[in-house]
Amino acid sequence: MLITDSAFNNVQNQEPQRLNEKAYHLIKENIIKGLIKPGTFFAEKDLISELGISRTPVREALQKLETENFIQIFPKRGIFVPEISLKDIKDIYSIREVLEPFAAKLATNNVSMEEIEKFRNIFNSEPEPMDAGQFIDLDHEFHKMIFLHSDNFYLINMLLRFNEHQYRIRNYIAAEIYDQKERVYKEHLEILEALQQQNPKEVERTMKIHITNGIKRMMKHFHNL
Repeated sequence: MLITDSAFNNVQNQEPQRLNEKAYHLIKENIIKGLIKPGTFFAEKDLISELGISRTPVREALQKLETENFIQIFPKRGIFVPEISLKDIKDIYSIREVLEPFAAKLATNNVSMEEIEKFRNIFNSEPEPMDAGQFIDLDHEFHKMIFLHSDNFYLINMLLRFNEHQYRIRNYIAAEIYDQKERVYKEHLEILEALQQQNPKEVERTMKIHITNGIKRMMKHFHNL
């Protein structure tokens, strides 16, 4: 089976007009989470069989995923999940390095004290031990929480797109990133401190440092693969 996520069960019971979106989200989630690994070739007919739905919604889902660069479609050969390259990391993180500190600055006065305390408590002392995958999920949630508060529709949509690809990259080397957990938590706490003080310049500065350090960590790990 290509798809191992239990969420694929009973897709055929969805409303017809929702099948393509359901298939799109589920296939993308499996790619992002690494259940369909980089470098994998698979056939459209296998997806159709596993999802238990007709060709049209599956094909529509695949076409959308191709436009977002999650897959490449090769007629008569199959669907390919691209490898992750150093250029991918440089390109994605160079954009995040510009956009995300700016988004964090815009979000400064919109993030509630409850949200700040929630993440501060987690980063100071985890309520429950977590594995590498859970750590990556938490990091994703933290960054998304901040830029969603930027109150800028166009900026949010750009970051959501880039964040999905960044999420995929981080899941690919989750164990290596997990080894840097304490350092990442320290940088997160510095961002939260700036948010609590409602200091936009400091929020922007600490987020910029965090993203820059993230690039260095990612490049180091990929050079070692």
